[in-house]
Amino acid sequence: MFRHGHYHDACFLFFPPDEVPPPPQPSITIGVSSSSPQRLDSLATDYGTLDDLCELCIGYGAMPILEEVLSTRMSSTESQDAAVNQYTVTALTRICLYCETHKHFNYLYRFQVTI
Repeated sequence: MFRHGHYHDACFLFFPPDEVPPPPQPSITIGVSSSSPQRLDSLATDYGTLDDLCELCIGYGAMPILEEVLSTRMSSTESQDAAVNQYTVTALTRICLYCETHKHFNYLYRFQVTI
């Protein structure tokens, strides 16, 4: 979606209006064993993780779109249930952590203001 400029649509895959995205479908790994168990990411979707989304948004210059999607989602919290609110706050925290870790301090500040 990013390659074709559908930034809003890509962000809505992670932040659908008024709901929490479904968790990723379990992958079938026949004959592959892991020596360490995989840690489940509660914010991951079939489309990837929030880190993947942040990388793509930064790479395509779409962080302002992600900020807009989250800002709109936060401003309509009155009509949402507790699970949606919790998911959104947790996702914002993860995005801020990503921005801090990867030294995108200008985006970090903007997302902290959103929270």
